Order: sequence, then C-alpha cells, then structure tokens
Amino acid sequence: MKTKRLFEDEKFWNDYWRDNPFFAQKIRLFKALIPDDVKTILDVGCGDGQLLKRLDEYEAIGCDASEVAVSLAGSCAVCADSSNLPFKDKQFDLVICSQVLEHLDDTGFFRTIEELRRVSNRYLIISVPYNENLKQHFTQCGECGRASHISGHLRSFKDSIILEEILDDFVLRFDLICGPKMCYPPNFYRIINQRCLRGWYRDKNWTCQFCGSRVSVAQSIIQKKLGVFLRKILEKLPCFRHRHWWLILLFESKE
Repeated sequence: MKTKRLFEDEKFWNDYWRDNPFFAQKIRLFKALIPDDVKTILDVGCGDGQLLKRLDEYEAIGCDASEVAVSLAGSCAVCADSSNLPFKDKQFDLVICSQVLEHLDDTGFFRTIEELRRVSNRYLIISVPYNENLKQHFTQCGECGRASHISGHLRSFKDSIILEEILDDFVLRFDLICGPKMCYPPNFYRIINQRCLRGWYRDKNWTCQFCGSRVSVAQSIIQKKLGVFLRKILEKLPCFRHRHWWLILLFESKE
C-alpha cells in the first residue's frame, strides 16, 4: 500500500488540520506534559510543523518522511523516515511521536520504536488514536475499486500495554484518553452501510493510496437516506458507542 502518496499531497495538509480546535487543544496538552528539565526536543512525524512551530522556548527539531510536509514545516524540520533517524544516540531530552505509529506496517513499527528509544536521552511522548475501529474509516475508490483507510491507518491501539511491553527500559509516567468523541456503530451496521448502501467514510481531501484518484465510489440519494434512517434507529441502542479519539502517553527512561 502506497501510504506515502497520501502525505505527499499538499491538499492533505489543509486548513482543517491547522485550524481545528481539537488539534489546538492537543498541542496545549503536549506542552503541559513537557517536563521542566527538558531543553532539547525532537518531533518525529512533525507533519507541517503545527506543534514544532509552538516550541520556540526549546531547541526543537522536527522530521517527517513527507517532503511536502517538511517544506511546509520550515527550516527546523528535515526529511527523514521514522525507522532510520539521522540523529545521535540520546541526542534529545524529549522525543515526541504523535499520530505516526498507526500508519506503520510491522517492520516500520518496531524499527521506529527502536529509533525513538535510541535518540531519547530521557523522555518520550507518544500519541496514537485510541481503540480505533479501522474499517469504519475506510473508503472505496471510484476508479480502482479498492478500499483503504481514509488516513492510511494500519493498526489500532486498545491501550498502552503493547508500548509498555516494547519500551521495557522506560516507565509510563502519565497516560490520558482525550480529544473529540468518535462514534462507533456496531459492525453489522458498518458492513450493511458500506457494502449495500455505499456509505463509506468520505473526505474532500482524500486521495486513493493505490491509484492516486480523488474520486470515492458514488452513493445515491436513496442509499444515503436509508443509511441515515438505519443509523438513527441504532443510535438509541447501547451497541452504539462513543470513545475519545486520542491516547497520549509520557514515558521516562529507567536509566
């Protein structure tokens, strides 16, 4: 899957990300979590630099695998893959990795964790979507017909346990589930809505990760109304769940 295609599209880095109040809230949370003894920070997967640009009081550097994102982030960012960071061992007091790990396949995931551990001198802040139902956020391409996650997510994190087990030389100091609440209907509704009613997740800035098309599979007015009707009925049942979107973790090295 060519997930990089999505992030090399400048339309992905649009005003929604820059002006969304929930992301502004998240930046405030990150800054509040930074320990007092931190002077140097690396933001891995900095994107277009929305957090990086608000770390003026620190010696902060960002990196991202997307050349487009780095060009938007400015001179304090470099183009680099999270699984092969061009920095020295223990170079940074704090390493931040926000909304990155969910995009990685198994090889990239474990290599990135090792790199975060290697370049951090003391602290890690990691943020991932909380207990996401990946298939709910799938859309189907109207050109090639293939379905994929709207933002290229490949894995879901039910809790912090897997990261605590891998980062066994760090201790979890703080964990927080927060952010906007996402609505998760039961799987049978998702299957009916997607396969029968073409009610795939939609976003105007979406790009197919396989063929590069921007055209989602079409949905008729009748199909849309039926999907809305079924959803309204199910929303009254306990099987319709709401969960906060982010899991934010602060780790400290045991050394």
